[in-house]
Amino acid sequence: MTIPQKRHIVSNLKIKEISSVDNPAQVGATAVLIKRADGDVTEIRKNAAAVAAGEQPKFGVADYEDAMFARAAELAKDMQCTPEQALLKGLPSDPALRDLAHASEVARVGAYAAEVRKRHAAA
Repeated sequence: MTIPQKRHIVSNLKIKEISSVDNPAQVGATAVLIKRADGDVTEIRKNAAAVAAGEQPKFGVADYEDAMFARAAELAKDMQCTPEQALLKGLPSDPALRDLAHASEVARVGAYAAEVRKRHAAA
């Protein structure tokens, strides 16, 4: 018989460094960390609009994607649907979602280019 384990939700955890291992010390050890986006994504949205106009991204891919889902959640309330459905419906018509998606891709390409430069410099 398996005894159910009590689950804990930690709300005041600060992580300064993240690392991973191929084989955990304890077989089957699992940890899930979920980052909750702060309420204010105004600066990210402003930068996404600037990226659409040709500027360089100031934030990472995850920041733009978090802002996209925050915007989708706002749209979902108006559309009375799930955030995922609002994201799909809103991408063609919502300028903020389009700008955030574009900025996310620009940031992704920039990160990939930096990785390629590292690989070629090491070769």
